[in-house]
Amino acid sequence: MENEFLEHCRVNNLEGVNGFLKYFYETLCKGLMLACVHGNSAIVSRLVQVPGLDINFQSNETLETAAHAAACEDQIECLKILAE
Repeated sequence: MENEFLEHCRVNNLEGVNGFLKYFYETLCKGLMLACVHGNSAIVSRLVQVPGLDINFQSNETLETAAHAAACEDQIECLKILAE
């Protein structure tokens, strides 16, 4: 995957680079939701520090946010981190 991204950069393929950026961004957001569901507060704390990460990102599948995922699973520590 890294080689493909780097190749897009090398050959000036902006569409390819944008596709990777969207994929990585969505993967970070989904990781945040997953960490919230499982109460992994250290992971949540780290991911919310990623510049530009939208903690209100909605999953295409469920339309829920990380806060909603944490609330549904009673993950209070994760909710506190998101609220900061």
